Amino acid sequence: FRRVLFRSIVGNIVSTVTKLDSEYKSYKKFISSAQNELNNYSAITETYLTSIQSLISLPSIVASNIGSRINCLESLLTSVYNSILGVSKPTYFQKIFYNLLGVTCVSKIASSLTVQNSGDFNTRSDVLFYINKLQSDYGSFLTGLAGLEDVDYTPDHDLMFSLNEQVNNTCFYLYSILFEAKQERTFYCDKDTNVILLAHRFYGLASEENIKTIKENNKIGIFELFNIKKNRAILYYV
Repeated sequence: FRRVLFRSIVGNIVSTVTKLDSEYKSYKKFISSAQNELNNYSAITETYLTSIQSLISLPSIVASNIGSRINCLESLLTSVYNSILGVSKPTYFQKIFYNLLGVTCVSKIASSLTVQNSGDFNTRSDVLFYINKLQSDYGSFLTGLAGLEDVDYTPDHDLMFSLNEQVNNTCFYLYSILFEAKQERTFYCDKDTNVILLAHRFYGLASEENIKTIKENNKIGIFELFNIKKNRAILYYV
């Protein structure tokens, strides 16, 4: 069980980290070291759990976009879920695993959302998307955990209270960003136009940055730059 779960976790982490060539060597060394340590453990010890929790935390500190980090952590949560809840009769220690590692996954999803790179949250819809994602992941974890609870096993109350506080604080933080984020608007061209005129119209200046924003948000190619037809839908943000 331990080796299957570990291989699943490592596989998901490697698939994300390998996309970042500049950081891959240091993470590959860390993963290899952790794998050697974990494979040598003969029992589920505190040291073992600490090592695997550190490994799960790895994607949250990768210098990648928010989507890649969250997707990787969600994959890890799914691995933990399937490896334990997929068993017909989970053992006491498997239930502990799900509690501890599930908390680690959800916690790192929350902490990832409080540290964004430039461009992660451009609009209100971006922020709202990740608020819903966090709440959904947290809810799924709690549902799985509730199914494991019985007379012999009760989830760690301190862990659960701490995680609940972190999720609530993260949502509060994201809502504060939500009200400051830009709102998406759609304009249907009332006549033939071009990207320079549109940049000036919506952003007040036809700068290189504003023109680039119009182009990227609307997938405007070279043939449309100076020939945007009437009734063409244009997305912009205010």
